[in-house]
Parts: sequence; structure tokens; C-alpha cells
Amino acid sequence: MDIKPYLNKAAAYCARYETCVSDLKKKLYKWKVPEQLYGQIIEYLTSHGFIDEQRYARSFAHDRFYLNGWGRRKIYFQLRQKDIDEQDISQALQLIDEQKYLEKLRKIILQKKSLIKTTDQSLLRQKLINFALGRGYEPELIYKVVDELLNSEL
Repeated sequence: MDIKPYLNKAAAYCARYETCVSDLKKKLYKWKVPEQLYGQIIEYLTSHGFIDEQRYARSFAHDRFYLNGWGRRKIYFQLRQKDIDEQDISQALQLIDEQKYLEKLRKIILQKKSLIKTTDQSLLRQKLINFALGRGYEPELIYKVVDELLNSEL
């Protein structure tokens, strides 16, 4: 069985897109690559720098935070689903600047607040908290920011 065409296709894909082993396995399955070749392909791509899960984790965390506004918890769970090592995830999450993290949380809460049409303060508070929780921010930060924003209006 000739591995070369599969290897070339996988290398080209990894050169275009930052990828991890679990994403590549899904692609190989989609391309109908024989499963017995997965190990060889992954080993080659990893040893030649096409796949680097630490680099992938950093890139994923950066993009999901800065572009999508996700919190650390959501990023963590998404990376765990991709079987990324705990240490790589931890290092990637530490690269998120704490000040920018709080600013982003404030920004998304303010944006959501402007869309909610209610005069009931407790309902508004609950909706804002649920929204930020869904984005993956830590509850203690959410409570602090939501209370600051709501109390500054009163």
C-alpha cells in the first residue's frame, strides 16, 4: 500500500491549516485513508513540524479568545475534546492577558445588555450571567463584572 499520496495530501492540509492529531484523524477518515496508515502519517507530520499540538493549543486559545470572545473554560473544554495535553492547554491559557480578558468580558456583557429589553434588574442580571457562562467565563468574574455594571447605573 502506497502511503505517499496520503502523506502528501495530509502535509499540504497541515501546511495550510494549524491542526491537531484528532482533527487530522477526522480528515484522514473523511479522505478514506486506510486506518493502518494513520500512525505513520501522524508520526511523519509530527516529526517534520507539520503538527505541533502545543502550537495548535496556543493558536486555538488565541483565536477563540480574541476573535470569538470565548472564556478560558470554554476554550479548555474544546481543547480537551480534541485530546490536547493538559499541560499544553494550561500554557496556552496562561498566554491570555488578564487585563484584556476582563475587558473582553465587560465588552460582551455590555453588548448583550444593550440587546436585552427588560426593566426587571434581577432578570437582566440572570440573563447576563447565563450569557457569559455560555461563553465560558468563570462564574466569580462574571458576578463581579455584572454587579459592577449594574450598580454603576443605579
